[in-house]
Amino acid sequence: MTSLIGRDAEREELGVLVEQYPLTTLVGPGGVGKTTLAVTVAEGLSDRFDGGVHIVELSGLVDDDDVAGSVARQLGATSLDGFR
Repeated sequence: MTSLIGRDAEREELGVLVEQYPLTTLVGPGGVGKTTLAVTVAEGLSDRFDGGVHIVELSGLVDDDDVAGSVARQLGATSLDGFR
């Protein structure tokens, strides 16, 4: 994992957004550090949420309908009831 040198403002902003909007999506071109930023922020916030913080990788999905299933699986759900 690489460090976030010079990314304090982004880390702070994302932390605020995740606390305000628990389902938050990072988008941008490959290689800009989205995953590193997400993991760093998640580690810092995991104790503030009862179920912890989960990161769901969506980059490999080709169908919009797969998003709910990916999120449900990451959360350990056995069905999609309540995710649609």
